[in-house]
Amino acid sequence: EDALGGDDYGVAHGIAHPTRLGVFGFRYGGLHTNFMITYTHRFRAAISYEGWGDEFNHNVSTLASSSDGLDIFHGNPVDAPQNYFRQSSTFHMKGVTTATLFVSGDPGKNSNAEAREDNVFMYAALRDQGVPTELLQYDNEGHGLSKLDDQLDLLRRATAWLVNGPAASPIS
Repeated sequence: EDALGGDDYGVAHGIAHPTRLGVFGFRYGGLHTNFMITYTHRFRAAISYEGWGDEFNHNVSTLASSSDGLDIFHGNPVDAPQNYFRQSSTFHMKGVTTATLFVSGDPGKNSNAEAREDNVFMYAALRDQGVPTELLQYDNEGHGLSKLDDQLDLLRRATAWLVNGPAASPIS
């Protein structure tokens, strides 16, 4: 709701156009992007870059190393699974209308890269509902793009996706 409040302010003050809003997030911002497209229909386009959507599975590995950060869910995944499911966008994809580009590197190249399963699931859920969507995976990259050619490619695709709409995003 805090992020949406910023959108409301921008629209109310003529800074943003209410029918041309977009959202782009990287890693934790990608998580928030995924959640926002399930929470509201206000965005024309979204880009989730290295985001995830299943908080339960994402946080299970945290249990093995520490309990830091689990307080926001009011318990660990074993004791309070309903809190993780409620905050997981993968379980709320029905009815999403926002055209979304899902972007990821290869988790095998860098342990910080997010697993691709959530992006693949969310992409398929949107595709099967007839929502414009694209799945972009950089197999030669890990977490974040380090190669200039890939950075330029993503910048070109992201700009086209947000400015001109999904149909303008070049597919190679």
